Amino acid sequence: MKLNFPKIVRPVDLGEYAETWGGQSVFVWVNPPSKDFVDIGDLYKQSQEKDGDKAGEKYLALFSSFLSQGEPDTHFNVEDLENIEKATKETDPAFWMWLQTRVIVEINEHRLGRKKA
Repeated sequence: MKLNFPKIVRPVDLGEYAETWGGQSVFVWVNPPSKDFVDIGDLYKQSQEKDGDKAGEKYLALFSSFLSQGEPDTHFNVEDLENIEKATKETDPAFWMWLQTRVIVEINEHRLGRKKA
């Protein structure tokens, strides 16, 4: 018997970050390959180092794949993520960090077998 393991996508309500965004969600692929999950951490660290632009590009490409497995109109490409990072850098830098952290938390919770309430 062959088992098919579908991609599992969970919504994250942006209202968790700001009440005014309540009801709007991003959709996170919570069962990516283990290699991708390890790579995202390594690429993030490398992107924070001097001359980390190449790693930063790879990081955003992989991160966008975690946010692009739901319905097509919910996908985020690299340019979308760059725009979010730039748009919030001066006015709300906490959002970009929150989003990145929230995606990783969703994946970890799935891997640890924690169900959403």
